Amino acid sequence: MESIRALTRAGHAVACTIHQPRQAIVDMFDKVLFLACGHLVYNGPPSGLKKWLTESNLWDPERAMTTSITDMVLDCITVGFEKSETIYGSRTLRDEEDVERLAEAYLDSIQGRVITPDASPKSFVMLNARPGVLCQYWTLQRQQLRSSLRSPGTLAARIGLHFLIGLLMGSVYFRMNRSYIQAPEGVWRLLPLPLQRHSSMPEDRVGVLFLLALAQTVTPNCAMPFFIDDRQYYTKEAAARLYGALPYHLANVVSEAVVCAVNGVLASGIATLMAGLPLSGNWYSTMAFLVSHHMCASALVQMCARLAPNQDVAFVLSAGYIIVCMLFANVVVKVCTVTPLLAWMRWCTFLYFSMAGLIEVEFSGTKEQDFPAGDRVVDTFRIQWGNGEDAYTLSEGDCFICLWCFYFFFSMVGFFALKFGSKSQV
Repeated sequence: MESIRALTRAGHAVACTIHQPRQAIVDMFDKVLFLACGHLVYNGPPSGLKKWLTESNLWDPERAMTTSITDMVLDCITVGFEKSETIYGSRTLRDEEDVERLAEAYLDSIQGRVITPDASPKSFVMLNARPGVLCQYWTLQRQQLRSSLRSPGTLAARIGLHFLIGLLMGSVYFRMNRSYIQAPEGVWRLLPLPLQRHSSMPEDRVGVLFLLALAQTVTPNCAMPFFIDDRQYYTKEAAARLYGALPYHLANVVSEAVVCAVNGVLASGIATLMAGLPLSGNWYSTMAFLVSHHMCASALVQMCARLAPNQDVAFVLSAGYIIVCMLFANVVVKVCTVTPLLAWMRWCTFLYFSMAGLIEVEFSGTKEQDFPAGDRVVDTFRIQWGNGEDAYTLSEGDCFICLWCFYFFFSMVGFFALKFGSKSQV
């Protein structure tokens, strides 16, 4: 019991069943619960037992001189045999009817009780009112923090993966070319800038941004098993009415957002600094897009984990959507060349908006000998809503807002899937 008590002092919740304990053992509990014939007759601290016995007219001063309070309680509530008044005294329960009367009197004395709808007055279960949403959220948030600190391997593996991704991509594309034209030789130097041979720099930088964004899209799938476990854990917690869906979802969102921010900054920061991105010098905007994109991808994976009946189906849903994102990112295949029957799917992919925003941050305002070469590149990736003169061109800020709209959509769908789709198997 000393070891169990030490666990509770470390923050663990322990429920323990015990048979005929000594008084010293009962005093070690924070709260004790006594059942008699299946009825709850007491639920509270050990120090309140004497007061309860007195209020229930079961306190026997003479027996208290030779018997501990715990033994007196057990002797009083145990029925089903002949009780000698010489041994048990006159203030004790004799049969199940006495137990039922005691249970009803005790339940009536407790405030904030919850009665199951189809329970009879003699068999309903008393439950303490569940704390508010903020209290539940704070408890869950601390619980997740303790879990991460006690089992840092999972978190360290995810951080290590993004560190390697950033280092690998930064090494492969180390110090990329910054000129739009090839170094002129011979008579090429006499030609005006638009007629000189262009370098592959714009295409290379677009490719790096696409690979970096794609990596940030795929890596959250590594945490799919943990998202599945979280859903199953919530199902058990919800069956016991410990937590609601909203505080549980909020705690998960905040924890995952912190992890994604760290991973996104680590991978994207290393890769962009080593490769020399962005060309415009607006590094913070590039980081904001990549980190937000990574958070959006994580919300997508969480949504799939909560919508799917098992892990395999969740992987299929996530992988299928990522493939659609790749096709309509306007990099592998130009959206303008896609048949109108399928072109509408680009509006359903967040990578489409991420790439448009990233490329605008990368090239906007950059020039080559006063020639606005960067704007030419940006124009090929701009997103237009509508046709003709009334068409609206999305700016960098508009793309960023669209990206966060996808994040909130995935998060809300994940919340409703958690609330209404997680059925208890208990």
